[in-house]
Amino acid sequence: MTISFPIPDAVQAAIYYAEFTDSTISEYRWACDKLEPLVTDQDRLRISPLMSVSSRILADEVVRLRAELNNN
Repeated sequence: MTISFPIPDAVQAAIYYAEFTDSTISEYRWACDKLEPLVTDQDRLRISPLMSVSSRILADEVVRLRAELNNN
């Protein structure tokens, strides 16, 4: 399956962070740098704020993609 649209940086960072065992160290560090400014106060209450923001970003992307598929 090929992706026919660009993946936003925040989504790519969330993927790299969530799949850290499949990411290189440079991808993981890049993801941490991209995600850190996106951490909210609510994320900071979690055990892993970066995993919390990653989950939120990926969930939002799923909702967006479903809406896009339903409109086509």
